Amino acid sequence: MPARAPAEVLKALRAASPSDQRRLERSRLLVLEDAALAEHLARAPEALFLALAVTTAEEAQAILDAVQRQAWAHFHAGAAERALQLAELVLAAEETQAAMLYVAAEALQILHRDLDRAEQMYGEALANGFDPFWSRFNRAQARAKLGRPGAAREDLAAALEIAPDPEAQARVRASLECLPDQVFA
Repeated sequence: MPARAPAEVLKALRAASPSDQRRLERSRLLVLEDAALAEHLARAPEALFLALAVTTAEEAQAILDAVQRQAWAHFHAGAAERALQLAELVLAAEETQAAMLYVAAEALQILHRDLDRAEQMYGEALANGFDPFWSRFNRAQARAKLGRPGAAREDLAAALEIAPDPEAQARVRASLECLPDQVFA
């Protein structure tokens, strides 16, 4: 099926039957560039689930991959709120997607929201294969903010063992120095 111009797709979508609307929406999502796709999904997140329901597995994965790329792009650009929204869209379709668990956890921590959930998501990201150093290092930061210095120290000790370079080792050591020596119950 040749790609249609977005205006043509929208015009046809408005005039189509519900089943044709699903097919046309699928077509539209498959031809949009990553940024346009992410913007479209921000306005109509249900479109993702509609598209995933009527696409092949390969097409569905391509759509999810595009949303993930946008989530990372927003994360690296400092747009934590937007990164969180996009990561949560992917997680609604793939609950154990390790990279999006990590992005969502980082965004929550940056936004100073729901640190308990961020801590849990870092653990899930780690369990599902995301980079163990960054998962542990950032979970330690969340645990420290939650007043759990013992658990934070355990994560930092594990992160120090697997730190990928001297700079990462220095970051872990600096974080360890900031933790209280004892925990009083």
